[in-house]
Amino acid sequence: MGFKDSTADKFLDGTFASHIERQHGSPPSVIVIGAGISGISAAHILHNASIKVLLLESRDRIGGRIHTDYSFGCPVDMGASWQAYT
Repeated sequence: MGFKDSTADKFLDGTFASHIERQHGSPPSVIVIGAGISGISAAHILHNASIKVLLLESRDRIGGRIHTDYSFGCPVDMGASWQAYT
């Protein structure tokens, strides 16, 4: 079964958003909580599908657990697996 007429295909090409707009008179909007890699990716996909997006992050930076650590005297990129759970 292909994605030619699937809901996912309609969502990704913007057809879903225009359908919602026709039914409700305004374009759909979504709040994405968290500006880690998943939140940023979700917001990007939603934006490309013509959906209004508000991306919220509690910290003063984006990236979630992926960040650059300067405590070693030089910048070291830390992946999400380096984060300890406390």
